[in-house]
Amino acid sequence: MKLADILRPMLVRFPRPSMELLNLIGAGVAQDSKWKAVTPRYVSYYDRRLGCVVSADRGEWGGRSVYYWGRYYDVTQQTFAHFLASGWTFIDVGANLGFHSLFASKLVGSEGRVFSFEPNPSTHAVLSSHIGINRIRNIRSFQMGLSDEEGELILSQTGEHSGEATLRKDQMRVKILNCAGWCWRRRSSRIQIQTERSLSRGGSTRGK
Repeated sequence: MKLADILRPMLVRFPRPSMELLNLIGAGVAQDSKWKAVTPRYVSYYDRRLGCVVSADRGEWGGRSVYYWGRYYDVTQQTFAHFLASGWTFIDVGANLGFHSLFASKLVGSEGRVFSFEPNPSTHAVLSSHIGINRIRNIRSFQMGLSDEEGELILSQTGEHSGEATLRKDQMRVKILNCAGWCWRRRSSRIQIQTERSLSRGGSTRGK
């Protein structure tokens, strides 16, 4: 753990394959059990790429990735920079802690809007704190999900990382909105929708 702290200034400047270095120094994906008692577990820091103050949970691999490596979201951000422009509306479905939303808010600018949907209550609380502490005015967050119909579904947290929540198993009942209807009521001329599935396929949903 101390080694990761000592090397952090260098790790954030290494090329993308340096993610493997986290495993070598004991801070990788499969090493959460070693970090549960780390002090302090929760840290706040300034992310140069986002231009925002954010927090990270060093007790789980996602938090360690963004804190020590600083490059966890760079490929996604490159995609956003290609598609998004000033004045656009960006919808983040499953916003997690809000790193994508924070980056998108700068791309769409003061004339654009970002709508962030995160149904998990504890994760949404961190998302809201990121928006508030950075005084971002063009992001609006919702503690609910988006789907093809409205109602309630069961949300399950399958792992330590906050992004590993799914609607596949019983655990937590959350509110769901109809995505198409919600977008239509806003009638934006330019909408970009990002979901975990769209990113895994190498694209996103665009509308004009």
